Amino acid sequence: WVILMILFNTPGNEINYTWLQNLEPNYSTPIIHWFIFSPMSSNIVIVESPAKAKTIEKYLGKDFKVISTVGHLRNLPSKNGVDVSNNYQMKYEYIERDHNKPKQIVREIKKNLKGAERLYLATDQDREGEVIAWHLTDILEEEKALDGIEILRIVFSEITKKAILDSIDKPRKLSLDL
Repeated sequence: WVILMILFNTPGNEINYTWLQNLEPNYSTPIIHWFIFSPMSSNIVIVESPAKAKTIEKYLGKDFKVISTVGHLRNLPSKNGVDVSNNYQMKYEYIERDHNKPKQIVREIKKNLKGAERLYLATDQDREGEVIAWHLTDILEEEKALDGIEILRIVFSEITKKAILDSIDKPRKLSLDL
């Protein structure tokens, strides 16, 4: 998307932007500024590894934004993690890390979901990958960040362009049985 903004520089209506200071005033010619905005991607892909994220984003192109969870986002606390008196409800808490904090990662994902149409969960195809994907969707649903967004699970066994594109073409549901 490109937005063109035309500002007329007329006497008595000077423009004092610091980045315009080097321009010679010419009151008969409008000063034209181009502001280029890249719209949010309509497809968000979630992976576990930051290295995978960079490679996969190159394969998928500009219509996809790939974000890494950097592993698990939350866990049960060592004490009182299960509320026995409330039908064994789980009381998850965010994992504390010095860097790549889960709350910041979730905020970034939520920001990128605005305007998105699809959320592809591309965490590893093992039990832990399914759990990470489930935890993320659970958090996002609790925070009402998934309204109107289609949630798809994709898996691949190699990081090649063909494998990634094939997985996008053949998504499945999140497996709660694992």
